[in-house]
Amino acid sequence: MKKVLLVSIVLLSVCGLAFAADSAGAPLFGPGNFSLQADVDIGYGFGVSGGGDFGIGSFKIGPIPFTYGVAARVGYDMGDWNYVALDVLGTVRMSWNSLFPQVGFVNKLESYIGLGLGAGFYSYSLLGVNQTGSTFSVASIEGNNYYITKSLAINLEEGYYGYYGGLKVGVLFKL
Repeated sequence: MKKVLLVSIVLLSVCGLAFAADSAGAPLFGPGNFSLQADVDIGYGFGVSGGGDFGIGSFKIGPIPFTYGVAARVGYDMGDWNYVALDVLGTVRMSWNSLFPQVGFVNKLESYIGLGLGAGFYSYSLLGVNQTGSTFSVASIEGNNYYITKSLAINLEEGYYGYYGGLKVGVLFKL
């Protein structure tokens, strides 16, 4: 939860710089866009995940356009225990080209945050005792996409997926 608060504060602070910007670029992910992503964990244990995002609408703070939408994530994490996560989140995205239109590589970068609900199902064995269960809680994501083409991006995402957190790297396909 602290991470979501910190990311929100940073994004709001950056938005304050928007009023000094002369022009805003077009968002990389706008209303009506749909994307799919596939990721692998690069932190704790081994895990794979995937998900989809849909852009619903947009708004501006100063000249900076934001896209809001919905996202779903499904993940499987294994190590000493197995965990399956199912999450539904509301998201907000910002393309950095609206802040720094003159900087070439920044024109392909977007950041996003999301907050929602997660369900998790787990099983583990510790000292010969087998345990299974489920949990429901708040889920959050924060990440960055770097677009290689208009429809393919490298994705780096960190999140709390209902019961476990992790850092993931993968690819995003915008359809």
